[in-house]
Amino acid sequence: MQQLKDKAIKKRLENVLESLSSGIVLVEGKNDVKALKEIGISEVYTYDMLRYGNVDLDGGSKVIYILTDNDRKGEQKVLEFKALLSCSEYKINTDLRREFFKVLRIVHVEEAASPAKKIMEKGD
Repeated sequence: MQQLKDKAIKKRLENVLESLSSGIVLVEGKNDVKALKEIGISEVYTYDMLRYGNVDLDGGSKVIYILTDNDRKGEQKVLEFKALLSCSEYKINTDLRREFFKVLRIVHVEEAASPAKKIMEKGD
């Protein structure tokens, strides 16, 4: 029974990571970037990188995922990202954020690498 549950959780995580990998991910800080790159997400940028124009957002061809921490500060940062991108034509997704935190059972993005790796190993 536990093995079936582990496989289901692994599948949910795979779906989340696949979606994030297909788009551009915006996070709060450099530790978040590092953690996501450890689990295979390559296009990850911070708020400051975006704000200061150090990011090529691919001309709007990809979905932008806002993946901030699952706390009050993270919620505020979602609003700041949306305001920064409000004049753009980009498709912005904040819904995947909930699933990411639910599957990994974490609060901060920078905590993602270890539980993600454990889930991927367990579900085999």
